[in-house]
Amino acid sequence: MKYKMWVLEKYKLPRSRKLKSLIEVGLLDEESTLNLIVKPAQGILEYEQSAVDAKWQLSAGHPSLTQLLCSNIFRHCREKGIKNVTDNHVWLILETR
Repeated sequence: MKYKMWVLEKYKLPRSRKLKSLIEVGLLDEESTLNLIVKPAQGILEYEQSAVDAKWQLSAGHPSLTQLLCSNIFRHCREKGIKNVTDNHVWLILETR
């Protein structure tokens, strides 16, 4: 399944008119989802496999949903001083946000 989303055109339009064109965005495969979850937080958070599996299950490879989950989990873990993310943290985010 493909999704359409607006993209920013940095070079063609003035700042007040950034949103201009649509591109198609497909779902991520499992490996790409893993990279999106783990790589940006490397050295800050460690994800147990159960946490990665829970995010994959919840997002079904949708990039925006994966990124939204990651952002909320990252914020939660920083606030609580958590360094090791488990599936419990993933499910907790859904209950508290």
